[in-house]
Order: sequence, then structure tokens, then C-alpha cells
Amino acid sequence: MAVKTSIKADVTSNSILGTFEGECADANITNKNGLDITREVWENVFNSDEYKEAIANRWYIGYLGHPEDPNCMNFQDACITMTEGHIDDNGKIYGKFDLVDTPVGRIVKTFIDSGVTFGISVRGAGDIVGNSVDPDTFVFRGFDIVTFPAYPESIPTFTEIAAATDAESRKKYQKICAAVEDNLDSLNTKESIEVIQSCFAKQSDTYKKLEEKKAEIAETEDINDVDITDTKIEGLTELYVEASQTCKRQEKIIANLKRELKQQRLDQSRKEHSMKRIMSSQLADMDQQLADISHDRAVAIKSSTQLKSQVRSLENTLKAEKGKVVAATSKVESLKSSITASKTIQSEKDAKIRDLESTIKSLQQENLKYKQKIQSSTQVLQDKENNIADLEAKLHETVTAARSIESDSSNRDAEIRTLTSELEIANKTIAEYQDAYANLYASAVGVSLNNVPVTARTSVSELKNAIKATTAIDDTPIEGISSLDSGDPGLVTL
Repeated sequence: MAVKTSIKADVTSNSILGTFEGECADANITNKNGLDITREVWENVFNSDEYKEAIANRWYIGYLGHPEDPNCMNFQDACITMTEGHIDDNGKIYGKFDLVDTPVGRIVKTFIDSGVTFGISVRGAGDIVGNSVDPDTFVFRGFDIVTFPAYPESIPTFTEIAAATDAESRKKYQKICAAVEDNLDSLNTKESIEVIQSCFAKQSDTYKKLEEKKAEIAETEDINDVDITDTKIEGLTELYVEASQTCKRQEKIIANLKRELKQQRLDQSRKEHSMKRIMSSQLADMDQQLADISHDRAVAIKSSTQLKSQVRSLENTLKAEKGKVVAATSKVESLKSSITASKTIQSEKDAKIRDLESTIKSLQQENLKYKQKIQSSTQVLQDKENNIADLEAKLHETVTAARSIESDSSNRDAEIRTLTSELEIANKTIAEYQDAYANLYASAVGVSLNNVPVTARTSVSELKNAIKATTAIDDTPIEGISSLDSGDPGLVTL
């Protein structure tokens, strides 16, 4: 019969509580931390010489929860070691881990026994480009046991390798597992398999392999009943013999412990005798010390009496001094009040000074503004005075011109009056000539001037026409009167 090689047997030691196996990450999705750890990253990890060396030496040691430092070396807080890892064609990352029998490992095992299902999470460091881990800078440091893993499917299956914790029982258990697996092909009935399964935990690999064998037998029509009672008896006999040997060894250990206990009791008795002797000597010393203390106490009482007398004297002196102090205190209080009042007055003065300084500063600022305004007004006044001087010069010129014009106007008025007088004389003369002509013409033609309007402005032609219209006579010249037309209708010649 061929002997099968158990990988687990090769990697399992006496300090392994169980194994984790299953999915650890997924290169196709963004994890809950918002990071993409791509296939390229994992291929670089699994193909590197560093990974192969670390797996061979079990250097990928994990913790319960992530430590702050990815390169943490506090192995007293560790609980798992990584034994295998790979990425499949679908981008899933799988791994195997041993739960080590450390204080933290036992804590993890206790939680698992109480029903906790742990996840697993990658630990490493590297640059982040966008939200992707840089394959060239990523440093892989293994996986840690966690709750709420970053990848939702990263919950590996835990398998307990043995119920016992002592090294001898584990070795026996491993031998039995190896014997069952080596003879698995010879088991041909479900009943025999169920009997053997009852000796193993349901989470163990051996139990699962027996379950697979039982499923194969169920599919086979020809079921051969095989009596495995002898095999079971042999196994039980072997276990009994080994247990008996263990009991004998334990009895020897107990006998040795009894001898050691007896020796320890003798040593303890000697120590107690020595302690009593030492305590007696110490008690004698303490009695002498007590006597010395009593003498010192008497001396101290005498000194205390003297000191009390001195204290009373000092108290009387102190009372007198207190009276002086009270008087001095009263004076000090009075001085303090005066100083306080002075300070108040000084504070008021200081406040007034500050107000005056503020007012002065304000007035200085206002004065500066007024100076600026005065300078501006002075400039405006200077400009106005210049304008007034220019206007006065122009007014002087205007007055001079007006006086000249006034003088010319007076001369012209005199000329006008003279001309007007001459015009009136001329008009009067013309009127007289007109009357004389009219009377003469009317007399010649025998017409009365009462019916003919004659003024100084009546021309000769108008007068002729008026007379003609009154007499209705022809235009025959009268003898002795001739009409000389000199071109001026207003003049007649007799």
C-alpha cells in the first residue's frame, strides 16, 4: 500500500492550535479602505525570491489586529504564521496559516470556541498612485487576524488540529491521523467510517476525509461489510498501553515531587529556626532601645516643662507685641486708606490728564485741519484779490472810456440841440412859405383855404391836388404865376 505524504504533518509542530485556509484578498475589486491591490502587485509578491525565502523560513508572522508599524517585530503579540499563498486565474488570493500556541493565539482560539469567526487582512507598505498600490514599491509583510476585513470574502476556514494540548498526546493524535489516512482505502462501509469519525472533531481534516470516503461508498452499489472491531481494539489497546506508561511516568514524577517537597519542608524548618533565633536577638535589641527611649522620654518631659515656662513667657511677650502690631496695623490701614485715596485722586488726575492729552491731540488735529483750510482760503483770497485787481484795472479803463464817451455824448447833444433848433426854424419857415403859397394859389384860383388842409408837411403836389379836387378846374396856369419844378416837390418859386 502506498504511503501518502501529509503536507500538514510536515509543517505542523507541537505548538500549533489549528490552521486557517481560504480567500485572503481579491485583485479585481476595490477594498473597503478605498484601495486597489491589483493582480500585478500580487504576482510581483508571489514570484519574488524574498517571498519564497520568507515562506520557507516562516517569516510572515501575523498579529491579532494590525500593528501600527508594518515591519512590527513584537512577536510576543503574534498569533499566526503564513505557510502558503497564491493567486488563481480569477484574481482571488488564497493562503494557509497556522494558529500558534502563544498567549495571543490561545486568545484567538478561545474566541473561536465561543463562536467568533475571524477574517484576515493584508499588511504591507508602498506608494499609492490615485487609489492603486504601486507594484514597484509595495513591500509585503504578511496577513493579520481581524474583524471587519477589508475584503468581504476574506474569511478563511479554521480547522483545529487536536483537542489535547500536551506534546505526548499530540504526537499520538498525529500518529492515529496518519494511520487512518494510510488505511482509508481499506474502509468499505459507512458504519466503520462513522465509528472512526466519532473519535475525531468535525473541524479536523481527518474527519473531512472520512466524510468524503463515506460519500464515495454511498455512491457504490456493492457495499461490503467489513468488521473493523479488531482494528479498533488494537488502537484502543495501544492507547491504553500508552496511557499506562504515561501514568507510570506520572507516578515517578509524583514520587520525585514528594521527595522534593520533604526536602523543602526540612529547609523550611531550618529557616524557621534561624528566623526565631534572629527574632530573639532583635527583640533583645528592641528592649534595650525601649529602655533608652524611656530615659530619653523623661529627659524630654523635663525639657518640655522648661520649654512650657519659656513658652508662657514668650506668649506674654507675644501679646504685648500683638498689641503693638494691632496699633501698627491700624496705622498701616489708615496709611493704606490714605494711599488708596491718594491713588484714587492720582488716578482721577491721570484720567483727566489723559483726557486733556486726548483733547489736545484732538485740538491739534483740528488746528492742523484749520491751518490747512486757512492756507487753502488764503490762496483763494489771493486769487480773488488778483481777480479784483484785474477787475479794478478793467473798471478804471471802462470808467475812463465811459467818461470819454460821456464827453463825446455831451458834445453831440449840443450839436443835436443846435440842429434841432435849426430844423425847427427851417420847418417854421417852410410852414410860413407853405401858408403864403397856399393863400396866393387859393386867391388866384378863387378858393377858400378853410376847405383845404395845409400843414408844414403838405407838399406842393398834394396842395395842388387838394385845390383841384375842391374847384374841379383844369390845370391851366394862372397868369402871373409860374410853376418851376426844381426836382424838389416841397419848394415853389414865385
